[in-house]
Amino acid sequence: IEIEIAEGKRRIAEAIPDQTACTFCYPCYHAHVGEGPTRQSYVPVVAGYHTAARGKGDYANHPVTADLHHLYSFPVERFAASEIIGLVEEAVTQKRWIILTFHGIHAGHLSVAEVDFVALC
Repeated sequence: IEIEIAEGKRRIAEAIPDQTACTFCYPCYHAHVGEGPTRQSYVPVVAGYHTAARGKGDYANHPVTADLHHLYSFPVERFAASEIIGLVEEAVTQKRWIILTFHGIHAGHLSVAEVDFVALC
C-alpha cells in the first residue's frame, strides 16, 4: 500500500507542483488492509505522506484531540439541506470541525440533490 500512496503523492506533485500540502481520503472509509488476523491499519503510512486524512465517523472532530490522519467525516448522501445545515450548526455550537463527504451533486447513486447543496452553500 505504501508504494501506491507514494506514487499517488508523486503524481499530484508532478501535476500540481505549487500544491505542497495534500490530504488523503480512505477509500470507502477503510483505513486498513487485509482481513482477520492479517488486517492492518495503514494510517501510519498515510501520515508519512499527507498532512491529514479522513475516514468516517459519527461526530465532528475536536480541534485539540482529533487524529489528523484519521479525521471523522459525515457521509451526507441523500440528506436534505436542513439535515446538513443542522450538522454544521451543531458542530459550530460545539466548536468542532466537521467534514462532510459528498459523493456527487445531483448525479450518481450516493448524491445530494443540487437544490440541497446550493442551500448549504
